[in-house]
Amino acid sequence: PPHPTHLVDMAAHLEELETALRHYRARRSGQATNSKGQDYASHGFWDARFKDQEGLFDWYATYDELCDVFQEFCPPSASAGSTSDAEDKALVVGCGNSAFSAELHQAGYRGIVNIDVSSAAIEKMESHFREIGR
Repeated sequence: PPHPTHLVDMAAHLEELETALRHYRARRSGQATNSKGQDYASHGFWDARFKDQEGLFDWYATYDELCDVFQEFCPPSASAGSTSDAEDKALVVGCGNSAFSAELHQAGYRGIVNIDVSSAAIEKMESHFREIGR
């Protein structure tokens, strides 16, 4: 028979697997929530969050953490100082209240487009980074 500590370990792994499967099923059914029951798929959730939150926050990673990847696979184009249609473009999906796009711009990237489901996030970012321009 299995040792009692092995049973505890197995139970913990099964619970972890059950939680992951529950989250997977919720995402597949369009009911993306976190462990606190917050509806991440709802733009209302994000609007409320960004209306209440001040400052900047990088949800995934900063440019400093990702710059080596950017430099290797998509360095800033030679036309970084121009606004021609020939320049490379970057789409930042779910920009939220991150400084990532401003950091991209500072590193020489142009043609950056930010989108988010939260109009509150977009309004705050437009205000915060107005000096960078459009």
